[in-house]
Amino acid sequence: MITLKYFDLFLIAILFLGCTSNSEDKEESVDCFNKASMESFEIEPGQCVVITENPDMKLVLVGFENHFKSINKIYKTTVTVRLEEPNFTWETLHEIEDNPDTDIIKFSGEIRTGINNDSYTIYIDNIDYTETETEFIFHKATIRVEYSIN
Repeated sequence: MITLKYFDLFLIAILFLGCTSNSEDKEESVDCFNKASMESFEIEPGQCVVITENPDMKLVLVGFENHFKSINKIYKTTVTVRLEEPNFTWETLHEIEDNPDTDIIKFSGEIRTGINNDSYTIYIDNIDYTETETEFIFHKATIRVEYSIN
């Protein structure tokens, strides 16, 4: 009878330790930037930002798609962003093109996205890249995020 109690305590201890380590893993998160709506900042793939006007929403820059050069000299990239709130995630892909009418190559544009009544416009002021003979490799972006409620 005594060994059964120790066995029960042993099982409870193992379950408790197992649950504790799992919950710690779930709580582990990346620190995000905290920025006000329309404040300019640089962000790299994998980094996130919380707009102070809506602290429950996290915006993650998932990444850029490198672009292989073509004869028609239309240069572009696909930017992927993800909105995360406690019970919902929304991922958006958007193509950003260089303006072919200018002498310099500059990737800028805007992405409109949102969840429920929360809307975001992500103004991409510039995307830093490395240019090779065959492609553009994208590294980070200077952005501003406008938050609004519909």
